[in-house]
Amino acid sequence: MSFRLAAAFQKNQHFLLLVLDDAEQAAYFLNDFEQLLSSSEVLYFPASYRQPYALETNDNANILLRAEVLKKLSTSKKPRVVVT
Repeated sequence: MSFRLAAAFQKNQHFLLLVLDDAEQAAYFLNDFEQLLSSSEVLYFPASYRQPYALETNDNANILLRAEVLKKLSTSKKPRVVVT
């Protein structure tokens, strides 16, 4: 499936957002896309790991990664693959 999506991305040059079931599956797809495409074209948008009733349990590293991805997407017109 990764091969098809990477080929479609290269052919169409549109943004591609992959929403996967869990972090492990997202890591596999991210690795596949980094091997098939340029690593600058692939971004990982991690979950915030925020619990509904435990507001103090945020993962600050993931929040920083999310902010970096959003900044890259907002400042560049280049199409990217975002895996989450």
